[in-house]
Formats: sequence, C-alpha cells, structure tokens
Amino acid sequence: MFRVPTDPATPTFDHTFKVSFWQWLTSKKPERVEWMRRRNAAAKVAMHNQNARAEQRRQQPPTP
Repeated sequence: MFRVPTDPATPTFDHTFKVSFWQWLTSKKPERVEWMRRRNAAAKVAMHNQNARAEQRRQQPPTP
C-alpha cells in the first residue's frame, strides 16, 4: 500500500518498510496514525530537500 520510514526519530525514505493492505486493515488505529505521521514527516523532509536543491540550481550561474 505505501512505504513507512523505519526510524521514527529521523523520518526519511532511505530506510522504509512496506505496509500492505492486509496490515492496514488488521492494524489498530494508533498504529495507523503513527505510520501516517512518519510517512507525512518523511514527505515533508523530502519536499524541503527537493526545494532546496532546486533553489541552489536557480542561484548557480549558467554554464557556457
């Protein structure tokens, strides 16, 4: 279904595990909330890193 970061302290998509549809259906609500919190935090970090790289490229002078 989707990938969840394994380490709750550092939410990145470098180390993840896959939550299957069956796991999602049979899990308790607190576990699902934690998975979504980790996934959303990792997505925010990835978006911030992507925006920072794009901003760096914009600030670099064009190469001839």
